[in-house]
Amino acid sequence: MNDELTQALYDGFPDLYAGRAKSAANSSMCWGIQCGDGWFALLRELSKQLTTYAHAHADFRLEAVEVKGKAGDLRFELALSTYWTEACIEAARRRAHETCELTGKPGTLCRPARIPHHAWEYRVLCDEKARELSYRKVTQDLRP
Repeated sequence: MNDELTQALYDGFPDLYAGRAKSAANSSMCWGIQCGDGWFALLRELSKQLTTYAHAHADFRLEAVEVKGKAGDLRFELALSTYWTEACIEAARRRAHETCELTGKPGTLCRPARIPHHAWEYRVLCDEKARELSYRKVTQDLRP
């Protein structure tokens, strides 16, 4: 994610993203938010939901330890979680499966057109970006 959008999330949700100041041994947030700009809106919405939950549960310490896209999947890990926070994260993951990582437009899981390719190269892309990057839609759902 570009620096401006990343900073907007950090500024809007400083407690959630406090791990960005920690070492790599303590939090992967030191690497920043590692996904495309297209997922900004869904990350902002998820951050709002999680922060609202944390404010309603004063004893709950909310902190993201990793936020990234990998193989077309959103990975959002909290230091501590509850059933409710996990349900929110799962809902965001499902939205990410249908949202272009680069543009935020509707998208589908795609793979590089060239063969061979690696699983980590899979991405969720809109039709326009898939054509531009020489990716093809995956015809079989590979997600659990």
